[in-house]
Amino acid sequence: MMMNQFKVLTAGIDLNLSDGPLEALLLGYFIPLIPWIVLAIIAMLLGILYWRKTFFQKFFFQISFFQISKIILKILQPFFKKDTYILLDNLYEKHAGCVDAYCIFEEMQKRGIRSYYVIWKENLAYNKIKESTNLKNIITIKYSVRHNSGRNFEFWFKVFPHLFRTKVLLISFALYNRSVNRALFENKYITFHQVGHACTFFKVFPLIGPYFSRTTYNRYACWNKAEADLFMKYGQWEKKNLPITGCCRCDQLKRIPHEEKTIFIMFTWRTSLGPWNKTKFKTPLTKTKYYTGIKSFMHDKDFCDLMKDFQLKVLYSFHHSSLDQTVTVPDHQDLCGNGVEIVDPTDIASYIATSDLLVTDYSSVFFDFSFLGIPTVFFRPDFDDKTLMGYDRKDMAHSKELDKELFNVFYKKEEAIACIRKYVENDFILEDAYKKKLEKFFPVRENITEKFIKYLEAL
Repeated sequence: MMMNQFKVLTAGIDLNLSDGPLEALLLGYFIPLIPWIVLAIIAMLLGILYWRKTFFQKFFFQISFFQISKIILKILQPFFKKDTYILLDNLYEKHAGCVDAYCIFEEMQKRGIRSYYVIWKENLAYNKIKESTNLKNIITIKYSVRHNSGRNFEFWFKVFPHLFRTKVLLISFALYNRSVNRALFENKYITFHQVGHACTFFKVFPLIGPYFSRTTYNRYACWNKAEADLFMKYGQWEKKNLPITGCCRCDQLKRIPHEEKTIFIMFTWRTSLGPWNKTKFKTPLTKTKYYTGIKSFMHDKDFCDLMKDFQLKVLYSFHHSSLDQTVTVPDHQDLCGNGVEIVDPTDIASYIATSDLLVTDYSSVFFDFSFLGIPTVFFRPDFDDKTLMGYDRKDMAHSKELDKELFNVFYKKEEAIACIRKYVENDFILEDAYKKKLEKFFPVRENITEKFIKYLEAL
C-alpha cells in the first residue's frame, strides 16, 4: 500500500482569494498567522483544562473551547479550499472491525487525495494500521467517544485543525457526542456522511432513534434500494440524501482456494444485554435464551457428529459488541465446546475468504458472505424471548417479516442442522433460486470504492 505524507493545514495556500493589494497583505501577513493563533488558543485551553482539577471546571473549559473553535471555524472556513476528507470507523469498541471507512481511506491515499483517518488507540486494529502506515495521516485518539463521555471532546481537538479544508467527514459507526454531531451536521461546508458498518436490513430500531437519524447526518450511503426504503419508511429520510452506492469493503472480499471445508458461525448481539441495562435486565448472560440457545446448537450431538464425520473446520466469532458490552464474559469452551476455533471479529474478511457456509441469526454479515455466493443458514434461538427489551423484540419481529425474501430460515436447531448437513453433502452449492433472490441486494458489484470516491468528489 503506497502511502503519501501530506502537510497539515498549510497556511496561506489554496485560499479562494484574488491577488489584489488587500488580498496580498492578508496572504502575506495575516492569514499565515491564523492557524498558529488557533493552535495556540487550543494549546492554552488544553493546558488550563488539564491543570484544573474539578469536573465542573474541566467541563466548563471544554464547552468554552468548543464554542470558541466553532466561531473561528465559521469565520475562516470560507477562505479555504475544500479538498480534505476525514474518515473514521468505530471509536468506542476494541473488537470492532475498522474496515468500512478505512478501505476508502486506503484508496484515497493511493490516489493522492488529501485524507486523514481517525482511530481509537484501544481498537485491536490500531497496531496493524500503525505497522502498515507508520501513522502517516492517521489521527489517533486516546479516549473512547462513548465510555469516557467527559473527555470525548478529544475527537474535536484532534480533528479541528483539518476542518477548515474538510469537504466530507465520513463515519461508519457513531460519535456519541451531540454537540460535535450537531456542529458537523449544521456546517454548510462539510457533508457529514454515514457509510454504515453493515446493511441496515434486519434491524429498524437504529432508524427510529438518534443513531442513524436524518437530523444527525446529512447523507447515508446505502447498499441497495431495500435499505434505502427502510430509511425512508422508518427514519423519514429524503430519497435525495440516500445514495445507493453499494459497500466499499466488498471490493476486498475474495475467495481463496482451500481444501478444508469450513463453517463460519456468528450471531448478532442483543442490545438488551448491554451493561447500561443492569438495573432493568438482571438475567446473567449465560442464563439467557440467546446464550443457552446457541450453546445447545453448538453442543448438539447431530452437529458434533457432522463436524467429526466430514472433518469440518468450525470457526466461531463473537459479535464485537458482545465482547465489549457484556455484563458476563462468556466462557468460550462452555459455549462452543471442543473442536471449535474462536476467531477475532476485527478481521472477518480473512475468514470469509476460506469459509464455505455461514450460520447466523440475523446478522448483516450475511451480506458479505452472500456477495461471494456463500450459502447461509439462519438459526434464531431466542425469537420468543419476552425478557428482552422492546427494541430487540421489534427487530426480531421485523426480521421475521423478511423470511420470505430470504432462505434457509429456521427457529428450531434440528431443522437448521439438517439444512447444514444438506449443504455439506452437496459441496456447499448455493441453489440458483437463492442466487436470484440475492441479486437485488448487490446493484453495484465492481469497482465499488472507485465509484464511491467519484461520488464524493462530485458532491
